[in-house]
Amino acid sequence: DGTIYRSVKYFVQITNTTTSEYQTSELLAVHNGTNLYITAFANVYTGANLLGSFTASYGVGTGTLTFVPAAPLNTFNVKIAKIMTGL
Repeated sequence: DGTIYRSVKYFVQITNTTTSEYQTSELLAVHNGTNLYITAFANVYTGANLLGSFTASYGVGTGTLTFVPAAPLNTFNVKIAKIMTGL
């Protein structure tokens, strides 16, 4: 809820259930009431490359983090833990 929180730290665990590869990422995000800005500063993965990347958007008081898979035809399980900081 962007009306209560300004920033968030995400810990994301991704499983590619098609290839049995894994990725974990840490991201920071902050919004200014209009846009949500993110940076991924820690990525660890078991395969040759990252399983995917992240995009963010903000609208109507809500921020959205989206995982964009590098292999979109595969199946993924995404788990997220977060720590939020108030306004």
